[in-house]
Amino acid sequence: MASSFKEILGRTAKTSSSSTQRQALDSASRAARDAFDLTMDGMIGRLLDALFKGAEGAMSSDEERRLMASYSVLYENRPSYITAVRKHLDSTFAQAIQDFLDRRSTIAAIKPAATNELALVEDEELDRFVLARRLGSRLEHDFADALRELNGRLASVAGLLEIAPGSNPLRPELIVLALEDAWRDVRRDPRHDGVVLQCLTPSILGDLGKVYAAASGALADAGYSIAKAGVVTGVQRTTATRPKPASVSLGEAPLMPAAQPGFFRQLTQLLTRAAQGGRMGSPLTTVPNVGRTASQAATATTPQAMAAFTRLVPEAARPTAERPALVPTLSHLQRAQFEQPLEFGQAMSLSPIAGPDGQPASNYMDPMSQVDVALATPLRFINVIRNIADTGIVAHASEVDGAVIELVARLFDFVFEDKNLHDAIKVLLSRLQIPVLKAAMLDTAFFEREDHPARRLVNVLADAGLGWEEYDGREDPLYQLIDRTVQRVLEEFGEDLSLFERLADDVETYVDQYERESNVAAAPEIAAKQTEARQQEDVELSTRLARRAVDERLRESPPPLFVSIFLRRTWADHLGLLLAMHEPDAPEVENALQTADDLLWSVTPKRDPEARRELLVKMPDLQRQLRNGAQHASMPTSESNSFFLALEDRWAGAIVGEEIVVADAVEEALAEATSEPLPDTAMNTVLELNPAAIVELTKDDGTRVCYKLGWISENKTRFLLTNRLNSAPLIVSPEHLAERLRAGKLRIIERGPIVERALNSILSALQEVRYQDA
Repeated sequence: MASSFKEILGRTAKTSSSSTQRQALDSASRAARDAFDLTMDGMIGRLLDALFKGAEGAMSSDEERRLMASYSVLYENRPSYITAVRKHLDSTFAQAIQDFLDRRSTIAAIKPAATNELALVEDEELDRFVLARRLGSRLEHDFADALRELNGRLASVAGLLEIAPGSNPLRPELIVLALEDAWRDVRRDPRHDGVVLQCLTPSILGDLGKVYAAASGALADAGYSIAKAGVVTGVQRTTATRPKPASVSLGEAPLMPAAQPGFFRQLTQLLTRAAQGGRMGSPLTTVPNVGRTASQAATATTPQAMAAFTRLVPEAARPTAERPALVPTLSHLQRAQFEQPLEFGQAMSLSPIAGPDGQPASNYMDPMSQVDVALATPLRFINVIRNIADTGIVAHASEVDGAVIELVARLFDFVFEDKNLHDAIKVLLSRLQIPVLKAAMLDTAFFEREDHPARRLVNVLADAGLGWEEYDGREDPLYQLIDRTVQRVLEEFGEDLSLFERLADDVETYVDQYERESNVAAAPEIAAKQTEARQQEDVELSTRLARRAVDERLRESPPPLFVSIFLRRTWADHLGLLLAMHEPDAPEVENALQTADDLLWSVTPKRDPEARRELLVKMPDLQRQLRNGAQHASMPTSESNSFFLALEDRWAGAIVGEEIVVADAVEEALAEATSEPLPDTAMNTVLELNPAAIVELTKDDGTRVCYKLGWISENKTRFLLTNRLNSAPLIVSPEHLAERLRAGKLRIIERGPIVERALNSILSALQEVRYQDA
């Protein structure tokens, strides 16, 4: 059947519109590329500086050679690199623009390992994507205003009210990838791939705001204004932009709202495989029970629990096949946590803890009840997300929401098992389970963006709680800060993720101020301790130098063992104190060395009369100098008396020509005394500690105390430990810490962001499932 004139006109108008859109976007990409061209020389100069400085500070010779070789190649091929960047910018922008017009997701840098949609990506490509996405996110934050205007005009081009930031065909991530692709064109050694990507920073790239202003200006010249509804900022996904069910075709959906690239995509792929024991093809709605162990499982949902759940969540807020959204249900449960804690406990199968009179005395919301001995009850660590899943409300969840539920549940499994946090802090964080689940459902970038507001808040709260001990109590300012912040999230969080951002800023500001004030208050005491430690270090280093000087003399003329021990211990200490106070060529130091030489000479056999007379003349003065040195080195009186009795006996033998007898055991003892022990794993671990590290020491009575490493002396011979208030400074040696570490009485607390550590743990666990057959 022939097409009607109306159909023909419709197709013509559509083709004309598409052509106009393409021309406008091509014009914007050219403007962006030209603006970036103007910054290229300066950018490459800064990149060369970064490569050179990176080589200077490289931790290994291999990394130094890699960076210097890359520096040389980039320096020699600067024009070729600029040409390659232009080529890749044009091709990358062109493909992204076509995807934008076709309403497809441009998943940059990700190349699947197989044709299956859920196939895992190659590790190198994933690393490349993660680095590019991370830098891209930082750039999006730095140039948010310019990108907001550009995204608004791009929404007008697409005929939409708003677009997701990841659909912008000129976004920073694509520029970053073009720079890396161009590097692959000019580098000589494939092993140098990734060098540029690893070195790039916002400061090296320069002002991209001008690039996006130029692109926005080109769209404005083409007649496109900013869409009235604005754009999705990436901080939250509103109801209007929530993804449609998977059954909706890509062409019918809004512009790339359901795209899940990168880390979250990889996790969902692995979850699907895990749900099928390593086989592909299972819908993710089966995922919430994957990996659930007996210790993690909550009490089975009872009729009483279901009745309580029904009372807490109105029918209209529960998900159905026609209305699968889980957020309204979670919002009701979130408020019930603090408005109806006992009812909430019933709905989640959390029995309250009974007091001495049998009445509820402690519940899910009371982490420090006095009747709860040592805060050790298992009910503290119930994963309520899994209990929510047990109610059956996830039956209509989408694949994406199913994956989010399982991943957030696993995240809190990690938090509950983390040995770095005290149980009371874990309880405070456990109240955030429902708000964090909501936040991740509203914006799955939670799993990909280190600066995601909800993720950042969990990280800063966990970091603020590090080192808290029971004796700090509820009055501890940082404990109160965490408690207060969590309560605000429960009371105020609806669907606006900016609340997390504001609270995270408040927490960081408070912690910074707390640190500054406590540092100022403790400064005099710490300064005195540092001065004392520096003096101790000077003496110790001087003593080591003195001991080496003594050892050289002992190797040349081995004396009796008691003399060797005296020289290595007492006289080296005396000589070290002199070196700490005087220059090496000072008369006091030279006299002490001469006394050591005289002592070694005096115990050797004297066979001619002249040598005997000389010894008899020197003995009184030599004994006086040795006694003064022993007193200066604080040699115990009993040891001093024993030494001089043995020395007088030896002098008597030397006068009559008696030989020095050095038995094998004595030679071994001397060899052992003059050898320096090599650092072992424990010592190396201690020496790698940096200021701000937190350690947990177990005292002899079993008490565990957390200390913060506040300062390390220049030569790492003294470590200054303080409490959480930066006061009560304690000076210890690395040998002491290493000894504690070997004995299992020292634990180094990890300070990495807890969400990042949790996600890495989840990834590792899922990869083990993937490779379990192998």
